[in-house]
Amino acid sequence: MFAVNAVLPLFVMMGFGYLIRQKRWLPEGFAEIFNRFCFDFALPCSLFRTTYNSNIAENFNPVLIGAMTVLILFELLVGALVFPLFVKERPKLGTLIQASFRTNAVILGLPLGRNLFGEQNMLPMTLIVATSVPLFNLMAVLVLSLYGDNGGKKVNVMGLFKQIITNRLILATIFGLGFSLLNIKLPAIVMSPVGELANASGPLAMMALGAHFSFENARQNRMLNSVAVLVRLVALPLMITPVLVWLGFRGPELGSLYILSAAPVATTSFIIARNMGCDSELAGEIVVLSTFCSVFTIFGGVLLLRSFGLI
Repeated sequence: MFAVNAVLPLFVMMGFGYLIRQKRWLPEGFAEIFNRFCFDFALPCSLFRTTYNSNIAENFNPVLIGAMTVLILFELLVGALVFPLFVKERPKLGTLIQASFRTNAVILGLPLGRNLFGEQNMLPMTLIVATSVPLFNLMAVLVLSLYGDNGGKKVNVMGLFKQIITNRLILATIFGLGFSLLNIKLPAIVMSPVGELANASGPLAMMALGAHFSFENARQNRMLNSVAVLVRLVALPLMITPVLVWLGFRGPELGSLYILSAAPVATTSFIIARNMGCDSELAGEIVVLSTFCSVFTIFGGVLLLRSFGLI
């Protein structure tokens, strides 16, 4: 039930966005406005708030963060090796590789962790979210810049570097980490509006995703969608989780790393793909399908881990 309660509201918001477009309750192009607002304002606020509140200076766990970093890089490597076997189009390939490593750690991971471990044992999950976000953003900007618009041309290294350091999501994460590390407390007059915008990021992103979703395109891309979801939700957790157990991770730490490896593709992957020239429709279809299937795969994984007394 915790998986259903965490995932089902996301589907409700996606369905609402789809219904708005079908019924024309808002002017044409509203989804693009939602998408732009999320990318430029709401998501940066959400990432800033997450990292700002993480208290990394006191709670930093180098072993946990090291395992998380290797886990994400391994997922990127698997995606870069597997997906070129199925597709050659660069915009689609960039979207699929991003789907292999960018999981829904903020919107889905935190509530799942809270339901699993309770508020008092949320430190590992919070730390993973705070430190995985900048890594996700850096890798996503790098991958999508390489595959998005260059059409196979030589990569402009300086232009790519500028694109990375000026990305709003990365800047928001860096500022949040900076304030957290320096223990700078911002007044309520600043954090209250930031919090309100951050709270809007989830619903707006899901509605924009639902509005852009096309059943016709989903049928056309069903093989790519299926492969992406199998890699993301089944193959990667099966490869990663036994290694984590062998390395000695247990309890909330193991559960948090499992959630990171088994969570569906992040909603932000659709928004970033759309803004960086990759196949955003394919990204949205993978988000929807992986989110739906994760209800069953995460439940099965948690059931197994609990049955063996590992979490």
